[in-house]
Amino acid sequence: MIRVEIRGVDELKGYLIDLPRKLDKYLSKGNQEFMENVRDTAKNYAPKDTGALKESITVEKTKMKGKTKQWKVVAHAPYAIFQELGFTPHTFFANPETGFNSSKLPPYRFYTVSKSTPFLVPAIDHQLVNLPKILNAQLNKAIRRAGK
Repeated sequence: MIRVEIRGVDELKGYLIDLPRKLDKYLSKGNQEFMENVRDTAKNYAPKDTGALKESITVEKTKMKGKTKQWKVVAHAPYAIFQELGFTPHTFFANPETGFNSSKLPPYRFYTVSKSTPFLVPAIDHQLVNLPKILNAQLNKAIRRAGK
């Protein structure tokens, strides 16, 4: 007669039940960490005339997919899209009474604007190399802490 005894089934069952929750939690932390790194890099790359663009860059929660939090980097300055994607070259009159604000250009003059300064895409490109390392570290934390 052969007798087989399996021990630790309850612990294994607890581990397997808990692992998806831990993965959700720690991968969300990894996503947030990555997006905060992108935000910080984008702030360094953003044009620094008045500092308003730099200060408008934030990380925000988006929606829930399952229970995993998703994050986005947002530049709230109304002209951020033009700095990032460019615009048609144009001439404008710098009038502080109509909202012109610059620490570099004197007011009440005509200026021609012809260049943009992307800051978000280069920040993402710069940080993408770190994403696998961040997610791997969070995955290992989830695996080590599951079932505890």
